[in-house]
Amino acid sequence: MNSLQSTEMLKIFRDITNDMYETAVKKNADYSWDVAFKNFELVEVLGITDVATWLLVRQSDKVSRITNLLQRKFQGVANQVKDESITDSLVDLANYCILLKIYLDTLE
Repeated sequence: MNSLQSTEMLKIFRDITNDMYETAVKKNADYSWDVAFKNFELVEVLGITDVATWLLVRQSDKVSRITNLLQRKFQGVANQVKDESITDSLVDLANYCILLKIYLDTLE
């Protein structure tokens, strides 16, 4: 049974969400777009799918990646990509969830 205290869990939660924000800021800067979601809207321009569905696809990619990384870890198999950890994928997944919420909220 986990003995983590609620106050410590909330501190860790805050630290993680602060890190998530910093990751989002850095990734957003790499795209150099002034308009939010412009990089995702490209899928609509290309006729692939709508932005909301694309964000769900990206989430499913991350879930698949996390699942594979965990399976490899439990099997004792080393990952080929060394610079993308399970934690990185979890943060990406959480950020895609938040981006989808923001996107859907702006459609209302």
